[in-house]
Amino acid sequence: MLFRSEETLFSGYAPDGGLFVPESIPCLTPDALHAWSKAMLSYAQVLTNIVRLYVSEPELCKEELDTCVHALVTKVRHPEVVHVQPMNLADGTRVSVAELFHGPTASFKDLGLSLVTALMECFLARRRQGGHATLLVATTGDTGNAAIEAVRGSSRLDVIVLYPKDRVSRMQQMHMCSVQDANVHVYEVEATNDELEVPIAQLTQEALQRESAEGPKLDKQKQVIMSVNSINWARVMVHLAHHVYLYLRHRAEAGEDQDNVMDVVIPTGAAGNLAAAVYAHRMGLPIRVHVATNANDCLVQLLTDGLLDLSREARVTVASAMDVA
Repeated sequence: MLFRSEETLFSGYAPDGGLFVPESIPCLTPDALHAWSKAMLSYAQVLTNIVRLYVSEPELCKEELDTCVHALVTKVRHPEVVHVQPMNLADGTRVSVAELFHGPTASFKDLGLSLVTALMECFLARRRQGGHATLLVATTGDTGNAAIEAVRGSSRLDVIVLYPKDRVSRMQQMHMCSVQDANVHVYEVEATNDELEVPIAQLTQEALQRESAEGPKLDKQKQVIMSVNSINWARVMVHLAHHVYLYLRHRAEAGEDQDNVMDVVIPTGAAGNLAAAVYAHRMGLPIRVHVATNANDCLVQLLTDGLLDLSREARVTVASAMDVA
């Protein structure tokens, strides 16, 4: 079954309980990467190009896409949006650190959620009788804060954030609980982050199954319930952009005639940013991905041993945003 970009954006989970993936993966050819590198594209230009590879112009016109990308850029404090800081390690190895923390909540998720919610606002504004969407978020800190900042004050979007008691940082908890906008609703729950995902999955699946049975009604619906956690394909699509942008920067520094493979080290919890890197590689980006986790290393176990232990509970660590079992 095929779905339009708008339908996947407002759904999260697929009707069968799985995740939406593209029907086909577009190719980033060596010629295209060479041209983009030579043109010294900004992050905003790379993001626009990546979104256009997955969302056709009939679905989202140029003016609408430009407006959505501008909405993201204006929320970031650094003029480059994604700044690259070179460093020398103690052994003399030269590395570059991608500063993805210049958004309003100092999380890389500001990038994804700022554009995703701008796209939602755009699609909702088209509806004949107006429209409204409620975003459901389970968070260990980062996603909740970024979602709140992305939608606070909106008349078309509400957000309901669930966070596990004693499992988020004090600073993130204070930020989430201090926002007074009427469309922001935050609840502390006695559960792990993995347990919080269960009711969100059930609610979004039930809504999509009803719609599938009755036929698409996105142009008529006035109320939509959806998830914007990393299971939402639009989030992954947006994060593709910074991987491509970082490679272009790396290539420019290495020299135009060198097609050097770039090693990328990604700290990961729920693997949203990691998934974006894998898609970027599948598209043809010459990168080699390395995964870093904390004590909640179920992903490492899955990738090395092929085992997924669903009985494990998340362990509390100092990196609470990565505490996903």
